[in-house]
Amino acid sequence: MSETIRSRRGRTLVVIGDPALLTMDRMSEFTTRIDSDARIASLSLVGGPADAGQWLRAASPAGPVIAVATDFADLVGPFDPDDPQALAEWSRRASERGLWHDWWVTASSDVVRAEPVVLPAAIDAAEVDDPTGAHHGVFHRYRRRSGPLSITVDVTWLGPFETGSQVLTTAAIDALAQLDSISQIRLVGLSELPTYASHLLDNPKVRMAAADEPPARSDVIWYPNQVDGRNSIGTVYWEGLSAL
Repeated sequence: MSETIRSRRGRTLVVIGDPALLTMDRMSEFTTRIDSDARIASLSLVGGPADAGQWLRAASPAGPVIAVATDFADLVGPFDPDDPQALAEWSRRASERGLWHDWWVTASSDVVRAEPVVLPAAIDAAEVDDPTGAHHGVFHRYRRRSGPLSITVDVTWLGPFETGSQVLTTAAIDALAQLDSISQIRLVGLSELPTYASHLLDNPKVRMAAADEPPARSDVIWYPNQVDGRNSIGTVYWEGLSAL
């Protein structure tokens, strides 16, 4: 039989999974969180590398413990807490109505080892694996760089006329080159810089990449402008991407 908990503001949550994992501190996190916004439809306890615990917004509930708000029955409809498929369908309907599913991600061993009652939805799993996704930084920890960073900048848009975008890009490159934390700035996308930007090469940290030069590895790749037909992330610069 599923258990229920009640927040200080009177919201009731049906707990699915092992209620023993909801220790007093986690119970406090859950009840405080559900009271923080009326749009939250479910809360999940999820194992991950977040040592101190961290809230994360997801597309669907997951993990060994899920707490589902009961005050959306009129809006979303009822569900059977013992039927994972029914929960998945209810969660989808809740998301379509603008409601939220939040995860409390923690590295606590009891949560990490616990068997999930619901696996992450495909879209959440993709977010975890995608370096550009919102989940990736929470579930992946990278060693912080101890030295200065290298940057590759796409300067394709530095055309013959200096308008606002060109002023921004040129000034930003110039400012970055002054930082001790930057070791090198590699410019790609043009065979030579226009006159108004040529002074950038006076700084020994800044250099133009030759047209036939293969992609080089950089710590950061910056696209100051929207990618269009004049450049290609996938075939030209992707190899330069590295995680910090």
